[in-house]
Amino acid sequence: HTHHDHHHDQDQEHHHAHDHFNSVSITLGEVDSDKIVDIIGELIAGNTIFRVKGFLAIPGKPMRQVLQGVGERFDRYFDRAWAEDETRQSRLVLIGKDLVDDHLRTALEAAVV
Repeated sequence: HTHHDHHHDQDQEHHHAHDHFNSVSITLGEVDSDKIVDIIGELIAGNTIFRVKGFLAIPGKPMRQVLQGVGERFDRYFDRAWAEDETRQSRLVLIGKDLVDDHLRTALEAAVV
């Protein structure tokens, strides 16, 4: 029984529900952390986004804030100071179903301060 053999019987009935998953990377300026989590929470509730990860630039904070979310659970913590030669910007990767870059960017831009 080789690794190659055991998939063939299942292939015809094995349609994945996640065939239309994709990811979108979005870069924003400084953001309101609570507001961006609220916006992402609404997108998750609408079954658009399943997972988010990245980091946020928070006004007045010398450290970047890591944001990770799966389902409706979010973790946020400050991981390290911004490097002097690093642009203070928020960068997120959103994973979901049939994501459209422009729609997500427009929604998330509401959190930019």
